[in-house]
Amino acid sequence: MSTENGTATGERLIEAEKLAGAVQQELVSLINELRPAARESESLSERIENYAKDWARQNEIAATINVGNLPALAPAEEHAVFRIAQEALANVARHGAAAKITLVLQVSVGKIRLIIADDGRGFDYGSAKKGFGLQNMRERAESLPDGFFNLSSRIETGTQIEIGFTAKNTEGNNGNGRANHDDYR
Repeated sequence: MSTENGTATGERLIEAEKLAGAVQQELVSLINELRPAARESESLSERIENYAKDWARQNEIAATINVGNLPALAPAEEHAVFRIAQEALANVARHGAAAKITLVLQVSVGKIRLIIADDGRGFDYGSAKKGFGLQNMRERAESLPDGFFNLSSRIETGTQIEIGFTAKNTEGNNGNGRANHDDYR
């Protein structure tokens, strides 16, 4: 009987360690969200790139990040795009079981696009539990000028979200990618 108790105790300890690790990751994410003032001096491109790098390291998920130089946007637009990126990455960490993500943020002919794709488990949207994350991303994207939100997911293949909208202030911006980084673990 002591062997059974020892096995059960060991299993509980392993589960407690996993839970503690998940709680720690969530707390780090929450703390980062509570201190946006530290990133106010950065452009939206820099904030998203740096956030994605930090996220990839914390979650031990490889990331390819390609962020272009964006035009100045209205604060509400910047906030919406940043929060969509945060939520999409949070969903990958919570539900995706991904080994790698790709994040692309670019501007072309006055249109801004954000694409976040993962190679995780994917899901069937029709039978998935409906939470607030996808709904919030959709609402934020569609509130932007000419904004749209696209979601595609296949089981065992991964998930991709894409948002896009019209940038009102694109004079002098060529939209070329500023950085392309691989594997930020």
